[in-house]
Amino acid sequence: MPQIVALKKSVDGPQRGREKAPTAFTAADQRLLGFLARVGKLTPSEVEAAKTACRGSGVSALHFLAEETALPENEVAQTVAQGLGLPLVDLATLQVDEWVASLIEEGVAQRFALVAIGADDETLTLVMANPFDQEAIKFVEFATSRRVRRTVGTRSPLVVHPATGHWNARSTNQSRLGVTRSRPDRSKPPETMSPMRIE
Repeated sequence: MPQIVALKKSVDGPQRGREKAPTAFTAADQRLLGFLARVGKLTPSEVEAAKTACRGSGVSALHFLAEETALPENEVAQTVAQGLGLPLVDLATLQVDEWVASLIEEGVAQRFALVAIGADDETLTLVMANPFDQEAIKFVEFATSRRVRRTVGTRSPLVVHPATGHWNARSTNQSRLGVTRSRPDRSKPPETMSPMRIE
């Protein structure tokens, strides 16, 4: 047990040199910590310590878990994906179309720690660090007029690197994969645009 020690629409979302910290402990944070406690990854006392620290420092629960605990972020992602029955996506090995990613403005993607990886006429597939974030889902659905399909990814590739100021999701795919820039082939069924499942 670890110890607690865009259709491109105009969507407001400032681009930061650092990960944007939430102004308060959110419902998404509460759901994530509660889930990790239920599956035995955190004790009740650890959850309370995390809540106190997040409220005091203004960071997300995922940020706190990654920076201040011994619980690896890949283990968090795997546990959440298995618990919710969602695909687990490794962005380092996934080809991301730049047009699809750009359906969500970069500042918004950074704010909610997510990236779009697949699209059809009605749906948008997201990799999310915290798929419990209903605010993020509703925000994206309203902004893009598409229904969100969730997948799970580790936090680090989905936030701004504190030293370089680069958005890791975009820079990872550009440097390792060479992001493609074509629009999705709408003649193909939605299944051909589904995210990669990492076993």
